[in-house]
Amino acid sequence: MKKIIALSVVGSSIVMAGGYKLPEQSLNAIALSDAYVAHTMGADTAYYNPAAMVFMGENQYIEGALTLAHLPSQEYSFGPLSGESETENLPIPTLFYVSKPMGNMRWGVSLVVPGGLTKRWKTPYQKLFAEEFTLKNIELNPVIAYKVNDKFSIGAGARVVYSEGVVKSDGNDAGFP
Repeated sequence: MKKIIALSVVGSSIVMAGGYKLPEQSLNAIALSDAYVAHTMGADTAYYNPAAMVFMGENQYIEGALTLAHLPSQEYSFGPLSGESETENLPIPTLFYVSKPMGNMRWGVSLVVPGGLTKRWKTPYQKLFAEEFTLKNIELNPVIAYKVNDKFSIGAGARVVYSEGVVKSDGNDAGFP
């Protein structure tokens, strides 16, 4: 019983901590969710399964998208602790490229935003804890693949991740001594 409780606590904290992640990065991945990763067919292969790039057609592939995440203002009513957040509009870009084959080799590159979140508060009590919380993650992922034979290939790449976080709080107007 102790193990079940311990696993439940650990599991729930992992689930709660993943709230900032954007797991699906391309149009096909959004449509097919986790079923897409093993059998990618477009330019996003460079991100999801680089070794599979060598099994694609003879063309070069490119895919890009710009998603706008709109987070409306939230209002909370609870007497003196009532509050309202700012409206947030967050652009989320993605770009994928896979080169033409060069013998048994191909290269590709991905630019994605694998995670991020922002929330700003206008009202004194909420500003006491988090006037602004912003997390930005941008990933550049150059990859290369080599076809060993018709059934086996090897892929490798580098992940260059830029992360920036901002946490601001302001208790000046909260009305507490």
